[in-house]
Amino acid sequence: MIDFTQDSYEVCELQWQVYTKAGNERMQANLYREAQQYYNRATKTRKAGRSMLGFSNSQLRFVSIMLSWKKIANPIKFWLPAPVLHAHCDGPCGVYDPASARIAAEAVVSMTKKILDMQPPSGDDRVAMASYENTVSRYIQIKEEQAQLTKKELLVLWTDYFKPVHLEQFPQLHTKFWNAAKLCSACKVEVNLDRANELMDAIKEIQEMFWATKNRTDVPWYKAS
Repeated sequence: MIDFTQDSYEVCELQWQVYTKAGNERMQANLYREAQQYYNRATKTRKAGRSMLGFSNSQLRFVSIMLSWKKIANPIKFWLPAPVLHAHCDGPCGVYDPASARIAAEAVVSMTKKILDMQPPSGDDRVAMASYENTVSRYIQIKEEQAQLTKKELLVLWTDYFKPVHLEQFPQLHTKFWNAAKLCSACKVEVNLDRANELMDAIKEIQEMFWATKNRTDVPWYKAS
């Protein structure tokens, strides 16, 4: 049973809220059983005509709130069930698409072009220079983030989707992925449009291999930009 100290009710209420947000039904059930036990004790005491003075205000308040929440929570869970969410993990979900790598690589190309097109201000205009440096630093950060994201998406395809049987179909598969990953790193380190375009070409080859493993010839290569 719960040992009710001065702040025990507040602790129990906080625990219930935490368990609710975390979806921890087992711990919610434990708290509810505690409340049910106090409720049963209180009911037996009242029916026997004995005094309720043995129950503290915290105990009685805890019982009341816990049971009320249970009555409210059950119909809500039945009428408005929470949607089931699915995340990409190491489970065999089979949901893969090189398009995510292509989109990230397009952002690398775009940011590289923007950086190269920028011209530093002339003269001693400190405000203009600060604006220039701020914009360049933002473009560089986006370029590097998207290059890293491109590498991540490629590695997911390489390590999770492609199997030994695909290597028989495409003997250069490992080399192509390795070179593409290296290009991602080069795009992070450099501001080189040729490298960025080479990365796009590498992803195009990977897309062609990917859809060929599914016997799909109707998926065109296109650029969102």
